[in-house]
Amino acid sequence: MHTTPQAAPYQYPMLNVQNLTAEYRDRVALLDVSLTVQGGELVGILGPNGAGKSTLFKGILGLIPLKQGQVLYGNRPIKSQRHRIAYVPQRAAIDWTYPISVEQVVLTGRTVQRGWWRFLQVNDKTAAKEAMERLGVWQWRRRPVGELSGGQQQRVFLARAIAQDAQVFLLDEPLTGVDRESEVLLWDVVSELRLAG
Repeated sequence: MHTTPQAAPYQYPMLNVQNLTAEYRDRVALLDVSLTVQGGELVGILGPNGAGKSTLFKGILGLIPLKQGQVLYGNRPIKSQRHRIAYVPQRAAIDWTYPISVEQVVLTGRTVQRGWWRFLQVNDKTAAKEAMERLGVWQWRRRPVGELSGGQQQRVFLARAIAQDAQVFLLDEPLTGVDRESEVLLWDVVSELRLAG
């Protein structure tokens, strides 16, 4: 699935992945993958389990070593601009027993912007609150995130990505185990983000 807005106001592709190759334990997981994404595009990566979709996201983010290739945001290497990309991992990749509240999860999105050793400011808490309200999870802010339903958890992690104020969102299987209400809300928010570029 690939939808394009009326016009992309960017001189360079927002995300430019060039010839990514990655290995796990001497097995090729990605081989020479390239793609470009303009601002405002909604791109779907389709494939069966084990095809390398999550590996591609991790390669883009620099979470796994690459054998070759590079990732550019605009026309600059992504390494110094990772805060511009938000990642919502598969639910199966998260330890739901970790004792963290909904609000704390969303605030970690602000930590990406600010840095781990800097105190959160009033504007950080305001951005987190607005993101939680937008995704309908504000009322659960004090609850442990592991106690929520699958759809509610996905909404929390999308709120975290929005609070991060990222420009690119990598959503890894965002609708797996999600209830109908959460699915509609997630797509509405993603559509709003796409229209905003």
